[in-house]
Amino acid sequence: MRFAVLGFALVLLAAILPASAIAQTPIAEGQVWTFRGATADTARVAIQKIEPWGRGEAVHISVYGLPAIGGFNGEVSHMPFDRKALERSLDTLTVETPLADIGFAEGYQQWTSASGGVFTLSVAEALKAVLGVMFEAPRPASPI
Repeated sequence: MRFAVLGFALVLLAAILPASAIAQTPIAEGQVWTFRGATADTARVAIQKIEPWGRGEAVHISVYGLPAIGGFNGEVSHMPFDRKALERSLDTLTVETPLADIGFAEGYQQWTSASGGVFTLSVAEALKAVLGVMFEAPRPASPI
């Protein structure tokens, strides 16, 4: 009887708590996720590498399946995120395997050589910032 009451309580708790309050699947290298705010249903985040960084963890991802615009092929080979910021961005774990040869190793090496930082924005906001800089119209030189 006690187990039946406990089971009912857990079901009731799950029904009244928002989905974000229920434990999310832990992220791990090799996973592919959809993400909140994606500009296309085909957009995916591939978890490439997780490592200690500062007082937390850096999660290195690749993003693909974005719309190809101009010279942009719809793929970003390397973006480093603070683990907590990334976890807030992820939506659904897929059964897909990450794209092979997306150029992650080269991007990670550049990040390491530059002693780079990590994004603390959402994936959608970071993509908007990075792609906005890539496609920003050149500004005329300011007079001296």
